[in-house]
Amino acid sequence: MAIKQIQMKSVSNLSLSEKFIIIAHQANKGRFFVSDIVLSHGIVGALLLELSLNELVYLNNKKLVVKSKKTKDVLLNELLDKIGDSSREKNIKTWVRRLNNRSKKYKWSILNSLSDKKIIRIEIHKFIGFIPYKLTYFTDNKIREILIESINDTVLKSKKVSTEDVAFLSLIQACKLQKVFCTNRNERKEFNKNLKELLDNNPITDAVAKSIKEVQAAVIGVVTGAAIASTVTSSN
Repeated sequence: MAIKQIQMKSVSNLSLSEKFIIIAHQANKGRFFVSDIVLSHGIVGALLLELSLNELVYLNNKKLVVKSKKTKDVLLNELLDKIGDSSREKNIKTWVRRLNNRSKKYKWSILNSLSDKKIIRIEIHKFIGFIPYKLTYFTDNKIREILIESINDTVLKSKKVSTEDVAFLSLIQACKLQKVFCTNRNERKEFNKNLKELLDNNPITDAVAKSIKEVQAAVIGVVTGAAIASTVTSSN
C-alpha cells in the first residue's frame, strides 16, 4: 500500500475530537491557532458531537439524555457517566459550560491518543529549570495536510457530505478556524461563503442534526463572548 493511502486511512480512523485538535494545532509550533477558551470549548463540543454521532445520547425537549453506554472509548465513557449521573437533565449549552471545567484533562487525553498513534510528540520542558510544562509538535505534517486538503475539497468543490462532515464543519465554523484553510482574504471569503451554504443546505434533518446545531450554537456563544471580552479589555 502506498504511503499516502496509509496516511489517508489513518485520517479516516481519527475521531472527531482528534481531527479538531489536529486542525487547531499550528503546523510547526507547539501551540494552537485559537485561544485557550475557544480550544477548551471546542474540545468539549467535539466530544459531545461524538456522543451524538455514535447515538450514545439524544435530545429530549432540548435536554441531553444518555441513550447507551456501549462504547469502548474511555473518554466518551467518562462523559456519559458525568451526564448520566446528573441529578437533573440539562441542555447542551449547560453541558458545554459544565464540562469545560474538565477540558484540560480531555485535551491531554486526546493528545496522548495522538501521541500513541505517532501523529503528535509530547515534549516535557522546565520553566526556570524546575517547573515542568509540556509542548506538543507534529511528528509529520502529512496527516494534517491530508485532513486540510479533504476539508477544502468538501467545502470548495461541493462534495457530498456525511453527517460527521457536517458536525466537524459546524465546529470549524463555530471556533472560527476557517483561516487554517486559507492563505489570503479572497480565499477566506470564498471558503466562508461555501461553508455557510453547505451547512445551511445540508440534507441532514434527523435527531443528530438537532444535536449538531445545539452544540454549534453553544460554542458560538462562548467564542463570541470571548471576542467581545477581548475587545473591551484591549480598549480599556
